Amino acid sequence: MSRTAISLSAYSRHLARFALIFAIMSAFKNAADGKPTRRHHAHMRTTKLPGINTEVAKQLETYFSLVPPLAAVSSDNLKGPESISLGDIDHDAEFA
Repeated sequence: MSRTAISLSAYSRHLARFALIFAIMSAFKNAADGKPTRRHHAHMRTTKLPGINTEVAKQLETYFSLVPPLAAVSSDNLKGPESISLGDIDHDAEFA
């Protein structure tokens, strides 16, 4: 390996070191200029007025709300085994 050839791992180490030094120098320069040293994130505003458009929200709820295809029509369909009385069991046992 010649002196001018540099391995990829050594190159990446040099590049990482350069990036770190550049970041530190930029932070010092920004601090000296009175700029904040940390990054601030921004929010994209899509409308001029803040808040939610209630008409659009109602339309979305109407068009995209889920209505189950097998919805119970009455509360009789929702009764469980506790609604069966002993008389019902005796009556059904006579016909079995």
